[in-house]
Amino acid sequence: MVERMLNTAQLASMLVSTSCGIGFLLGTGELTQHQGMAGSLYAIATTLGLFVLAGR
Repeated sequence: MVERMLNTAQLASMLVSTSCGIGFLLGTGELTQHQGMAGSLYAIATTLGLFVLAGR
């Protein structure tokens, strides 16, 4: 079994991306609570955009 280690840059980018992801989920939940289902349009549009970019 090969041991894998993260270097400092990889660890920092993982922590930043995790923090942004959690903030995105909480922000979308707050918008949905205040604006109803229209608040989730940002998350839906972002997901569709990522799928389009992944398909290129």
